[in-house]
Amino acid sequence: MCGSALVLASSLPKEQNAQTTDAAGAIQRGFPAMKVIVILLFSLVGIAGSYGVAWFGIRVNTFANSRTAFASLTASRIPTMRSR
Repeated sequence: MCGSALVLASSLPKEQNAQTTDAAGAIQRGFPAMKVIVILLFSLVGIAGSYGVAWFGIRVNTFANSRTAFASLTASRIPTMRSR
């Protein structure tokens, strides 16, 4: 199994350096600052979105668990039609 993964990895194209040529013909290495900023910005937006979804899920789950626990204390079914 390891041999097939090694063959597959060696057949993939090699990673290329980020090189650009400016107007004067000089080679510049690395990514432009604006591209890095945009990548970081979208990464932070994605992280914040994931955090928000997890927060909401935990909140809803906690509410559902508390409803079930308090309904079991009264020995009745869970009141699903009652609005708060």
